[in-house]
Amino acid sequence: MTRGNRILSTFVLLGLLTLSLSDAARSQSTPAKTVTISGATAVAGVTLRVLRGATVMTDEIGFYSVEVPQGWAGTITPVKLGHVFEPPVRTYKAVAESLENEDYVARVLTFTISGNAGAPEVVLQGLPQEVVSDSQGKYQAQVDYGWSGTVTPMKEGYRFEPHSRDYRQVVRNFEKENYTAKIIEFTISGNVGLSGVTIRGFPDKWMIGVKGEYRALVPYGWSGVVTPEKEGYRFEPPYVTFSSVTQDLTNMDFTPSALQVTISNVIKVGNEPIQDVQVTAQPGDYTVVTDSQGRYSLKVPYGWSGRLTFSKPGFDFGGGHVYRDLTTHFMDGKPVPAEGEWLPYPSGGSREGVSVPAGEVLVIPTADALPEKIAETTEDLRVMLQILREKLSEPRMIRGVLRDYGSLLGEDRRAEAIYLQGSAALFVIGADFPPSSPVQQPGEDEPPTQPQGEAADPVWQRARQKLYEPGARTPSPSGQTQTMTFEQFKEELLRSLKHAANIRHIDPNELVVLTLVAQNEGASRAGEADVMKQYANMYGSDYMAMMGTGRPARATTVLTMQARKSDIDAFAQGALDFNQFSRKVRSFTY
Repeated sequence: MTRGNRILSTFVLLGLLTLSLSDAARSQSTPAKTVTISGATAVAGVTLRVLRGATVMTDEIGFYSVEVPQGWAGTITPVKLGHVFEPPVRTYKAVAESLENEDYVARVLTFTISGNAGAPEVVLQGLPQEVVSDSQGKYQAQVDYGWSGTVTPMKEGYRFEPHSRDYRQVVRNFEKENYTAKIIEFTISGNVGLSGVTIRGFPDKWMIGVKGEYRALVPYGWSGVVTPEKEGYRFEPPYVTFSSVTQDLTNMDFTPSALQVTISNVIKVGNEPIQDVQVTAQPGDYTVVTDSQGRYSLKVPYGWSGRLTFSKPGFDFGGGHVYRDLTTHFMDGKPVPAEGEWLPYPSGGSREGVSVPAGEVLVIPTADALPEKIAETTEDLRVMLQILREKLSEPRMIRGVLRDYGSLLGEDRRAEAIYLQGSAALFVIGADFPPSSPVQQPGEDEPPTQPQGEAADPVWQRARQKLYEPGARTPSPSGQTQTMTFEQFKEELLRSLKHAANIRHIDPNELVVLTLVAQNEGASRAGEADVMKQYANMYGSDYMAMMGTGRPARATTVLTMQARKSDIDAFAQGALDFNQFSRKVRSFTY
């Protein structure tokens, strides 16, 4: 190469180098254009995978921003463990400008936990939402991806196997997560003092030992009345009422006492009573002597068999009398009648100096019953009947019925008490219509609740004294006529039922029924005329015209109230207030 050619080549290379450096300088001064794609997922920590681009992540409020070259084409895919997105991916072609609000809706994956709780209305505690088993015990719950917790079935009166279930980082469905429900039982135990005692009222699971110790299993919340029974014995207390048992109960003892029967008679020679005759019962060597009237009264054990012998110097009484399996009192050589002739037959006192009968009383045994128990029940029925008669012996007027009836008990109205053992004690009282009673607030004459027992019930005590004490009088109806509604009357009658708690030897599960048979035929015409004037003033002549003839229609009404003896006892003892008691009483009219 000649020198000239070398010089020319040098200039060409220098020119090309200068051109290249110029292009590089221009490139650095004008960078490539980019655009931004932004939006939200509403969830923090979501990774957005950009095809042929950088990967970004949402901030703490779920916002993201991706920078791509102008004209970029590709996809953006949101990803987070335990979530799905809508749309699942976005596709872009030749992005020419920035794009905003390119949002995604994030939804957490959920899984199902389901099974059977073993009983209806079981609460599954520990789940994110409240879950209660259905009528067949089935339950189902939704939990979020990754949820952790402890599920515990709960229902009052039940225990469950297993007690609970633990869940950690749930990433799948759980089926047949079942529990076994068992009713909680408690033990009631005590002693009845004897073997061979039947204990009534417990569920099936009870047993008694040779020394009278007993043990019974009852379900949670059990209520009932327990009565020990054995022929020839009475127990104290006669029964125990249990209400909503929620713990073991021990030392629930009953004390037995052997029943006795009485043999009573008069020893005479001719018509002359013999005093100081020694009367001896063998076996047992039970001995008494006759009084000045020749009367003896000797007690022997229930079921006793043996011979009575009589002795007194100078007298020969022969071989005596033989008795076998004695289970009833004997008086003057005969069994005591069902109602008992050892009690004085009471009257209802007097009204304006005229004797008023207390009413007919009948006790009908349906099983072996001791005469002394029958006599006590008979006495108590008469006292209760007397209380009810007094309740209906005040002047009164019931609103909405066109008559002032005064006393509900006309002289020809009947009053009866019947006790059918094993069923109910029924009080039936006839009265002038309509039945009503003075409004009496609790605390004015009788407290709203009383401890059971005659001594704690002054109304009972007063009624008994009127019946059984000589010279007792029943006060005549007096005072101003009181006005009340029929509902007020029924409330007062309900309050009066608490005195029936004093009636002895009625099973707590039996009913006490009060029936008031009311007829308006007995009112006087003069009384009607006076009352018609009162009602004309109260209701106006238009209302009277609505009645047709201008006087009240004749009618017969029966008011019946049925209460269980155990509920009456609870009301009298204060275990039930009046509202609770009234809801347990069935009351109807027809």
